[in-house]
Amino acid sequence: MSRPELREPVEAHEIGHCAHRLGGGGRPCGAPATVHLLHDPSLLTIATCDEHLPVALAVDGIADRHPYAHACTKSPRALWRVSTPERVGFCQDPDDEALIAELREAEPVNA
Repeated sequence: MSRPELREPVEAHEIGHCAHRLGGGGRPCGAPATVHLLHDPSLLTIATCDEHLPVALAVDGIADRHPYAHACTKSPRALWRVSTPERVGFCQDPDDEALIAELREAEPVNA
C-alpha cells in the first residue's frame, strides 16, 4: 500500500474543518477539525477530523500534533508551540497580548 502524499490544497477549505480530500482529490471532508498536525520539513499544517486522522498520520514527516482549537484558525500566523514530554503542544494566537509581551521580552537588546 502506498503512503499518501502531502500536497498544497487544490482549493481553499473552510478553516476549522477537515481538509482530507474525499475520493483521492475531490471535495474536502468538511467535518469539524479535531487534530492539528505539523509536517516537517515543509512546515505545512494539516487540519483533520478523527475519522481521517489515521490517513493524515500516514504522511511521512509528521513532526507534531495537538488538539485543534480556535487559535489554530489563525494559521499560518499562529505560533506553533511544540509538544514536550511535560505538555501537549498548541497554537498560540499571534494577536494574543500575553504572547506579544513574551516575544518583546525575548528580543535581543542591541548595544
